[in-house]
Amino acid sequence: MKKRTSEFATRGALALVLLLALPSMTFAGFLRGDSNDDGVVSPLLDSVHMLVVAFDGGTFACEDAVDADDNGVISPIVDALYLLLYGFFDGPAPAAPGTLVRGNDPTDDTLSCHSGYSWLAPEDIAALSDTGLAWDNVVEWSDEAILEVNICDQNDADDIRALSRALVGIRNDDADKIAEARTALIDVIGTEDNLDCTPLGPARQLGTWILVAELVGFETAADETLFRDWVVEMLTFDVTTWTVTSIHEVRPNNWGTHAGFSRTVAALYLNDHDEYLAARDVFRGWLGERDVYSDFDYGNTCWQSAPLEPVGINPVGATLLIEGELRSVDGALPEEMRRVTGVDDSSAGCPPTYPFAAEPYAWEALQGAVALAAVLDRQGEDVWEWSDQALLRATEWLVNEAGYDPSGDDEWILHMINHAYGTDFTSELPATPGKGFGFTDWVCE
Repeated sequence: MKKRTSEFATRGALALVLLLALPSMTFAGFLRGDSNDDGVVSPLLDSVHMLVVAFDGGTFACEDAVDADDNGVISPIVDALYLLLYGFFDGPAPAAPGTLVRGNDPTDDTLSCHSGYSWLAPEDIAALSDTGLAWDNVVEWSDEAILEVNICDQNDADDIRALSRALVGIRNDDADKIAEARTALIDVIGTEDNLDCTPLGPARQLGTWILVAELVGFETAADETLFRDWVVEMLTFDVTTWTVTSIHEVRPNNWGTHAGFSRTVAALYLNDHDEYLAARDVFRGWLGERDVYSDFDYGNTCWQSAPLEPVGINPVGATLLIEGELRSVDGALPEEMRRVTGVDDSSAGCPPTYPFAAEPYAWEALQGAVALAAVLDRQGEDVWEWSDQALLRATEWLVNEAGYDPSGDDEWILHMINHAYGTDFTSELPATPGKGFGFTDWVCE
C-alpha cells in the first residue's frame, strides 16, 4: 500500500473519535475534501463526516470542500467515495485548491464556502450571559431607535445599534430584534450615494454591517444577493479618490486600521481568499513586518524609532532622545502621536515632548486594529503574537508610559486585550461600544 495511504489511515483513525466533537472554526478559503472544516484533509474522517451529515440532514460548513470531485454538485456518497479512492487506492487527487494549502475555488459553480461568521457564531452568543451590567448595556443599545442609517456618516452609530439587535435577537431568540436588524441591512444599501459622503464612513462601518448580515441573514435570497453585490461595490467605492481598500493599503493610521477591519470581514464574507491574504498581510506590515508589506504613506517620522523603516507600532526596545533623555517608545503609534487632536498641523506632535501627550487618535487606531485582530484570531491566525505582541505593547505604552487610559467609545478595547493576553488592565463596566465594534465586556466576561 502507498505511504500516503498509511499516513492518511493513521491520521484518520486517531481523529475518528473526535468526529462529532471537533468545533468548527471559520477560516479563509478551503481545502478540497475537508468536509468537517478542521483544517486537515483525512480521507477516512472526512468521508465519514460527509455521510453522517448527509444522512442526519445537517449542513456543511463549506460546500466547495465537500465537492471532492469538483463537479459543482454536492453528492455526499459520490464525493466520499472519491475521497476514499484518493486516500486508499491511489485515485485521482482532489482538484484545486487541493488538500494542503487553503485557497479559492477556480471553478465557476453555485457552491459556496463561507462558514458564516467572521467573529461570533450563534452558538457563541447563545452561551453568553443574559444578566449583568454588560448584558444590560447590549439590550439598551438594541432598544435605541435606528432613525436613518447612513454608511457615509463616519460618526453614525446605527451600525452598532443594528449589531446589538443581532446579538440580542440571537441570545433571546427575539424575532422582532432580528427583523429590525434585517431591515437596517437593506436600508443601508445605497446610502453611499450622497454628496456628504466621507471616506472614513464606509471604512468604519462596512465590516460591522457584514457582521450583522452573517448573524441574522436575510428573509429572501434576493435580499442576500442585493447585499452581497453591494459589499463588492463598497470595497472599491470611490469617495474623494479614497476606497476602503486604498485607505487600508496607504494610510498607516486609524483610517487604515478601520478600513483593514472592514476589508478583511468583506473578504471573508465574499469567500475571497486572495483578498483575505492581502488584507491580512497589510496588517502584518503595519504591526512591524516590513518585509511582508511596507507601501504605506507615512507623514512626519519624528516618533519613529527607525525613521527610514517606519512602522505602525514601534518595535520592542524602541527609544527616542526626548528633551535630552532617552525615553521608551516601545509600542508607541508614531503616525498618531505626531498629531495633536484639534490642530490642523499634522505634525503638531513633533518633536516629541515629555510627559507624553494624551493623544486620542492612538486609541482610535487601536479600535480598528483590535477589531481586526479579533476577526483574524477567529480565522486561526496567531495575531496576538505578531511583531512581539505589538497590540499588547501598544496598550502597555499608552497606559503605563503615557499614563493615558481609554475612555468613551475606546473603553471596549481593554476587555479584548485582557481576554487575549490574560492581562488585568482596569476596564470600564459596562463599556461603551466603539466605532464599528464593541460589547467585548459582555463577550469576554
